[in-house]
Amino acid sequence: DPEESGFRHVLLNPIFPKGLNSFECAYESPYGKVCTKWARNGRKIEFTAVIPCGCRATLTLPDGQTRELQSGSYSESFKIH
Repeated sequence: DPEESGFRHVLLNPIFPKGLNSFECAYESPYGKVCTKWARNGRKIEFTAVIPCGCRATLTLPDGQTRELQSGSYSESFKIH
């Protein structure tokens, strides 16, 4: 997040392009590893994220929905069109 220095607030803006069935990435922040991954399961996306201690994240989905995530592990399913 350019508004907050030091990677304390991470912006997650995943996209789910047709033809790509899964994706995984990680970034080693000063507070620990930020990890996200997703996998297509029919018309759903199975999404997971790990936010390190001392950080928080804003997850913005392609349809504009947002979720605020505190440090911890998250797993969620999203319906796609």
